Amino acid sequence: MYSSALFIVFFTLIFGVQTHAESDAASPINPCPVRCSKSGLDALKWTYLHGVVALNRCKKPLLFSTMLDIPVNSPDKHITIRACTDSEDDTKQAPDYDPVPFTFGTPKKRSERLQSPGCPSNMAPKSNQTSVYYHEWHTNPAEMDSTASDEDAAAALRTLKSYITKTGDCRHITMFAKVGSATVGAFVGHAVDREAFSPVVERLISAIQSSGSGETNRFTVQNYKETHSSSLGFGIVADLQNNITAAQEAVSSWSQGRSPSGADTTSGWSDFDIKYWLVKSMNSSSNATANNSTNHSSNATSSLNLHRRATCSYQEVFSGDDCYGLAERCGISLTKFYKFNPGEDFCNKLKPKQFVCCSAGDLPDFRPKKNADGSCFSYDIKDGDGCWALADANYLTTKGIEDLNKNTWGFAGCDNLQPGQKICLSDGEPPMPNPIENAVCGPQKPNGEVRGNKKLADMNPCPLNVCCNVWGQCGMDKDFCIENPADTGAPGTSKPGMNGCISNCGMNITNNAKGPASFAHVAYFEAWNQDRPCLHMDVTDIDTKKYTHIHFAFPNVTAGDFKIDVGTLKDQFEKLKKMTGIKRIVSLGGWAFSADAPTYTIFRQAVSQANRATFADNVVAFVNEHGLDGIDFDWEYPGAQDITPVPGAADEGTNYLEFLKLVKRRMGSKSVSIAAPASYWYLKAFPIKEMSSVIDYIIYMTYDLHGQWDYGNKWSSPGCPEGDCLRSHVNMTETTTALAMITKAGVPSYKVVVGIASYGRSFKMAEEGCTSEMCRYTGSRTVSDAMPGPCTGTGGYISSAEIREILWNKELLGVKEWSDDTDTDYLVYQDTEWVAWMTDETKQNRINKYTKLNFGGVSDWAVDLDKDYGDSGIGNNGEDDDNQMGGKNCPLTKEYADLEALANDGDVSDDCKPVLAVSILEKMLDGSITKYNDADNGYDKNFEAYERVIKKSAEAAFKKFADWEFGNIRKYTDCDFQRSGGKDKYNGPCEDLMKDDPLIFQGKMTMKMTIRDSDGFYDTLEAEAGIISDWIELGEFHEEVNDCSSCQGQPACLCIYRDVTVTGIPVLKKDFGIPDPKEIIKSIDLEATRNAMSARFFDIVAGIWDGSNGDVVQVLSVPVFLFAQAVDSMEEAKEKGGEIREEEKKNLIITIISALLFLIPFVGEFAAMAAGAATVARMIAMAGMIGNAAFTIADVVANPENAAMAIMGLLSAGRVRKPRDFAELGAARRAQTKFDVSKMGATFKKHDDSLQKTKEKLA
Repeated sequence: MYSSALFIVFFTLIFGVQTHAESDAASPINPCPVRCSKSGLDALKWTYLHGVVALNRCKKPLLFSTMLDIPVNSPDKHITIRACTDSEDDTKQAPDYDPVPFTFGTPKKRSERLQSPGCPSNMAPKSNQTSVYYHEWHTNPAEMDSTASDEDAAAALRTLKSYITKTGDCRHITMFAKVGSATVGAFVGHAVDREAFSPVVERLISAIQSSGSGETNRFTVQNYKETHSSSLGFGIVADLQNNITAAQEAVSSWSQGRSPSGADTTSGWSDFDIKYWLVKSMNSSSNATANNSTNHSSNATSSLNLHRRATCSYQEVFSGDDCYGLAERCGISLTKFYKFNPGEDFCNKLKPKQFVCCSAGDLPDFRPKKNADGSCFSYDIKDGDGCWALADANYLTTKGIEDLNKNTWGFAGCDNLQPGQKICLSDGEPPMPNPIENAVCGPQKPNGEVRGNKKLADMNPCPLNVCCNVWGQCGMDKDFCIENPADTGAPGTSKPGMNGCISNCGMNITNNAKGPASFAHVAYFEAWNQDRPCLHMDVTDIDTKKYTHIHFAFPNVTAGDFKIDVGTLKDQFEKLKKMTGIKRIVSLGGWAFSADAPTYTIFRQAVSQANRATFADNVVAFVNEHGLDGIDFDWEYPGAQDITPVPGAADEGTNYLEFLKLVKRRMGSKSVSIAAPASYWYLKAFPIKEMSSVIDYIIYMTYDLHGQWDYGNKWSSPGCPEGDCLRSHVNMTETTTALAMITKAGVPSYKVVVGIASYGRSFKMAEEGCTSEMCRYTGSRTVSDAMPGPCTGTGGYISSAEIREILWNKELLGVKEWSDDTDTDYLVYQDTEWVAWMTDETKQNRINKYTKLNFGGVSDWAVDLDKDYGDSGIGNNGEDDDNQMGGKNCPLTKEYADLEALANDGDVSDDCKPVLAVSILEKMLDGSITKYNDADNGYDKNFEAYERVIKKSAEAAFKKFADWEFGNIRKYTDCDFQRSGGKDKYNGPCEDLMKDDPLIFQGKMTMKMTIRDSDGFYDTLEAEAGIISDWIELGEFHEEVNDCSSCQGQPACLCIYRDVTVTGIPVLKKDFGIPDPKEIIKSIDLEATRNAMSARFFDIVAGIWDGSNGDVVQVLSVPVFLFAQAVDSMEEAKEKGGEIREEEKKNLIITIISALLFLIPFVGEFAAMAAGAATVARMIAMAGMIGNAAFTIADVVANPENAAMAIMGLLSAGRVRKPRDFAELGAARRAQTKFDVSKMGATFKKHDDSLQKTKEKLA
């Protein structure tokens, strides 16, 4: 039950089941398949997925296999992918639920290395210097953004390498791996030694890394040019754009002895030392695998063999054989060979795998035979298998295989073979299908029930009697519940693209032949509602003529002694006890109590075998002591794995049932009820059928089917890839499915009280004006950008009362209303605020439907959200329109030039002027945002001009500071000085060098500088010149001056001659970079300001603002006026872009830096503002403009005591909400002097002058 504003609740009921023991396998709370380290490397033991979407959910390295000749993007085929996760990282996440099969079974510890028979004793590895051929496919430029990183490609290749090197030799391998968008695959023939794979993989990784970013999207290597013997071949493919189909095609080609086609470039790599397993007696150049010339004989007989002669001895034909060689291998003459194998053209029709007679008689029947128990000879399908090859290898036909499998589980035809599938290759009874590790229902569930006389489809039914589909998954929608058998008619099949049902099929409400004795109308009452700023209700305000039951939520259950404590709810509780004409029931639990620490363990402990009697006694005693009519339990949820810090235990549902039995026996005629989730994922832990036979009724929570928590969840909303589509939380279609689920579970309809909602779920639309079902919302899984209601105060959750206030102000808020076939009411206001809710009419329609369907009643969460009985009167119903009352009736369409014009409008009442003032400020801000976007477009070219100017200024400032003879550098350095021939020497502080001899810098000299005070040097350099240490390096300076040539012939002439070399002197790096000023404003966030403005606007309009309207106008005017000033400065700077004349340099710098200063207040809290101001101060120093009067705003921005900056810092932090906040800041704002305001810029001052002239009239 909704018990706090942070409620994150029920999910749709289309998700597979998983038992509590299955903690490590993938599940709705774990997007990744079973760990390879637990399952081992046998793909039969991996997680089965059906489609690439399921595979892409996991972001960890994966190994996977699939049929080579069924592309994973085929719309007309079944796609089965077997996968394991090659990572030990925790892959659990917040719940994701999958409308297609995607839950998984218990992993079991497997061998780390695939067990295989190994190589025969007559085979040995032989080294060979092998060339490898490398191919590249170039990327379409339009698709370069989707290319995987080199790191992901390397990780995928090393995952694949690890798998292959762990498998046994002398067996062929096809396998794939995936990391992110990098998909890799390999084929390794059975004769290729596994150790050969490692160096080739590492070379391929190096080639990918050096190929150039994004220019190549697919790479292959193989050990042959074109056609080859597949047994001696290997190939590796790496696709960087997640094109699994392309990887399949490459691996399939190699498995058939062909090469992939269409490469853009090809090259050869030589000198790989690769070993091949060959028959010891065979010459490496020989042809056949015919390594045994012994004639075979057979006593096999067959009911299908019509010949009466004995069977002959025989030899198998290998590639390259002819009749002469076969006769020689048989040990007979060519004449006898012809006699035993008659036919004019026999020798011209020889083909591999054919058998020939070496003696008189008929060839035996090589077709497989059924087993002694009457079951067929079965075969497990491998990745590269096809019916033609299987038929050819087993002396069958493709049609013969299809005929043999008409009753085989899961056989959908030769065109839809699935890896790991078991089929018949002889007549006989069909086999039990192979277990699927992640199947949770049906005959393929691991360690399931013994078949006995059951049909395969009836084995291992789903919990709650929900539908089981052909993949062994449980759920309750069309992906589970509709029968769609394949054309073969075989059991356990479905048509391609379908997930046909095999048991408990159907989605209809059932078990509803009998109705309740009387229809209940339950009112949940949030007894803590007085803690809200508004929307208050007293329990005695509940309409006892409308409602039949009050569920008083939620007294506390104390830890340890399990007693009931009404605590702070005592006043309302005492009033409840005195009420008459309605059932008075206390509800225990709720979301916060059940899910949050430290209380989430209390229910678990209270219903345990050790404590349940004590808890039951306390509950019954409490009800009897206070004369109540019953008790309701809202535990959310027993056995849940993904809500509480410590997951629930498997026995919690059973413990809960036993506790309820105890309470009901002791409660007698008084009612006992529980709340139950409308989500299969949570309801499956409830023994709900048994519970329904014990208790009086079930509150079925058919609301919050969608909410902000869906964000990023691909499976929460069918058809919405990222889960961020606008959907109704009370969708009638999904509600009907939920009702079908609980009634199919065995609960009679008259015991089900169906939930309706007195609140809406709200979202911030991503796109204004969007109307399709794919319209998206913003925020994150835990943060809603929707405007909070003034009373509920939580984005994403808004009461019906607050919604009615919005509807009353339709014109002002631009409200659009509609309803659709989801039986939900919708509205959009202020362009992007989207809400789904239920009007009174919709609620009544639901009540009528549930009455006709024989349900027990309805339960309204929560009656105190429907209207306010307190002072504000928000949402109070009126006679004219039940859904639209409250607020002020102001002329909201009037237009004003400025605030002064509004203040002087005598036709507008004084109480409307603050409303219209905030509206004017909103429009000003929106206009400035538009101008900002226009000014920002193309603004970079102006920064290029700025960079040229400021770089020259920085060089000049540094040159002055670092002058070796006269600059301030001398204060922080020591000089080791020596003049021509060592006559004059000095070693000490550089600033004292000229004290004794002002003419010391004459003649040829050298000087080594050493920075003595590094901190002082760099701090002063940054303060005076704006230059930071990262731009400085130590270098050498040389200067030669000689003007004595002009003194030749003059007896007395003063001239300068010097040749000086200074080493160790700080110099500017050649590539020093001026920081882009725009970096400072990339983090501008106007959202907090915009939200504060909208919220206060709503409060004033609704008449529920308890503070001064004048304070609101004063405080919110600051960001509006500041932003207008900043945008005006940006526009001015933009006009001065491009090449500039020398005399304009100063003005350009002033204009650009001023624009930045005005924008700094929008980057965040004061700490961020101060950091931005410090950066700009350094830019001012670089420009050599310290003290320039144009930058008085810099002092304002850096001063947290300035009223405007205090307002900006707190607004950005979202800390200005309450009347007291606005009162304190409003007083500081009004205390600003004209001089203070003048520092804020001409635009700011102009608007502020207009405001201050009229402040009394706008209060």
